[in-house]
Amino acid sequence: MKALGISTITNYAAGIIDDPLSHEDVIKVSAQVKDDFTNLLTEIIKGMVL
Repeated sequence: MKALGISTITNYAAGIIDDPLSHEDVIKVSAQVKDDFTNLLTEIIKGMVL
């Protein structure tokens, strides 16, 4: 059985920086990576043998 795990880290600085992160910060990062992440998933799915 083959498996693939993939994730996007949207709160990487949590616990690293002194400033607290807000939900808005996480949403902002997710919006920034949305297109790249969608393209990555699209290409992975295209390459799958079904």
